[in-house]
Amino acid sequence: MAIPHRSLLLAAQRWLTLLPENSPERCHAILTNSAKYADLAPSQYFAARQWLTQNGLFSGETAQLSRLKVFEAAVLESVWFTDADQTITTPAELPLDALEAAAACGLTEDEAFAAIRHRHSMVDTALRNAIGDAGELRFIELVRSCTACRVEHVARLSDGFGYDISIRGKKVLHAEVKSTTRVNQSTFYLSRNEFNTMLRDPHWRLVFLRLDQELRITEVSIVDTKWLISVAPNDAVPEVAWQSMRVAVPSRRMQRGICDLRDDLVCSESEACARLLIGSASFIFDLIDD
Repeated sequence: MAIPHRSLLLAAQRWLTLLPENSPERCHAILTNSAKYADLAPSQYFAARQWLTQNGLFSGETAQLSRLKVFEAAVLESVWFTDADQTITTPAELPLDALEAAAACGLTEDEAFAAIRHRHSMVDTALRNAIGDAGELRFIELVRSCTACRVEHVARLSDGFGYDISIRGKKVLHAEVKSTTRVNQSTFYLSRNEFNTMLRDPHWRLVFLRLDQELRITEVSIVDTKWLISVAPNDAVPEVAWQSMRVAVPSRRMQRGICDLRDDLVCSESEACARLLIGSASFIFDLIDD
């Protein structure tokens, strides 16, 4: 979707300016009858009210939200917002429609850039958590359906383990699961605790899942831990330590499938087990809800 037109954002700003001290009915009367606001048509004020309501900005509790909130709600509808953390790294890289929306809301380029970063961080974190949770559950069901291993979702008990899933069969695996729905990106965040666990735990594996839009597993890979160690940041001084790193993994540093589980298979001819072993992109493992 496109960012709303400047006229709608201007009308929305006027609504929010008047609402704190006036009823919605009085605001409507002022906006549609005062010469001060006659540059916009009544239909435009009506459309702005609908847009504010749809975005949760019109209720009594939120009537005094700032112009930043209007701008943030507007950019959520842009086609570029999903990848804004990678494509917009400075105010100079703001798209034209973002600049126009910022001007309509009375924001500088720096304020608009900060608002986009703030809003994207909130949305991205929530989305990553949802995809991550779904990936862990899908992976657990996949392993249970294909092997005789004992599988425990330890991340549900505590974040302190440094991995998400314990798998015990002929071998022991401690799987830290990272998931994405993006087709051409293999990016995730690794915490310092997860990294330190990797360093001391020989059973630790980073399992990378690619999911489709229905959150079904389409690829299973193992990330090269030696490479992860080699690219991790160094703490230059004792007083400063990193706590999380963003990792974009090259395809050559990922191995399809989980060969460690080969000897535990109980249905080696099934599509799900083929995926677990070789990460075949020709199969889609879908769970059947109970």
